[in-house]
Amino acid sequence: MIGYHIYYQQDNKEINFVEISSQFASALFWKEHFGEIRLYCNKKFLDTISKYRLDTLYDEITVISIDDILNKSKLSKFWSYPKIYSIYEISKKEPKFCVLDTDLWITNKIQIDETKDFIGFHYESFDINNPNNPYLRPDLFIDSYNEQEWVSNPMNCAFMYINNTTLAKEWFEYCNNTIKLNKKSYIPKKHRKNSYTLFIEQRVITYLCDKLKLNYDTLINNVFRSGSDSKSTKSPWVPELNVLDEPHKYIRHIWGLKLFYDTLTITLLDTIYLDIYNTFGVLEIQFPEIYRDKLKIYTSDFIRHQISKNIKFTKKNF
Repeated sequence: MIGYHIYYQQDNKEINFVEISSQFASALFWKEHFGEIRLYCNKKFLDTISKYRLDTLYDEITVISIDDILNKSKLSKFWSYPKIYSIYEISKKEPKFCVLDTDLWITNKIQIDETKDFIGFHYESFDINNPNNPYLRPDLFIDSYNEQEWVSNPMNCAFMYINNTTLAKEWFEYCNNTIKLNKKSYIPKKHRKNSYTLFIEQRVITYLCDKLKLNYDTLINNVFRSGSDSKSTKSPWVPELNVLDEPHKYIRHIWGLKLFYDTLTITLLDTIYLDIYNTFGVLEIQFPEIYRDKLKIYTSDFIRHQISKNIKFTKKNF
């Protein structure tokens, strides 16, 4: 099964080393367990990952430029557009394929039901009256809206199996029309960063699957309760996620921790590189730059902790 990474690095975006490391794991494990891994990206992203020789992992790289299609102000709102655009382009030459985010890796072979027209990662449930809900009403983004056509939950698309060229085409066209309309609706400030892209990606995909009467499913059957209180002791997953179950125990996805990269860097890197070591050993000879920067981070973290201990010790003695 051919897998694709798709990434469009915007001008003001720097790639965190945790993201570099997760992409490293994602490409390695896909090649090991599923087959070819290919990349669709812009030149800026290719330049970034080439510093770590990650470009050598890919069986094929396609450099895309959407600057003439989508201006930068719209790209900042609809930032998943390059993914949907690339899926449409891929579907013109590949009848079926997978797309996985660069921060998701699968450590063992899992079954993918190739009889399906579409498989997403998992469903997301939401309460429209919850102020923390990021899935806003469709009529804020489109003019023609029938509530009965939008009854299905949004679907997280960090993993996708696509086996329907009509879906790819319709998704791209729907996305294009939504962006061209660029409806001037009031969006609460805290939702402006993600709500536009969540609509064209995660809401539109299930709407179109229903409209086209497709045979579709999710990779895992757990539903994430979007907008749930992070301080709550109640699990945000229904049913509660059991990481010992299959295929859950083989799937790692760290996007939800993006806001905490600074404080969880070592923990995340431990997880990534332990997974890599357990299957591939140490790859320092093939990828010296990535292991060099990993060592720098671990060293600087150790020094910070030592300084912190010394400061506490000094204060204690006063």
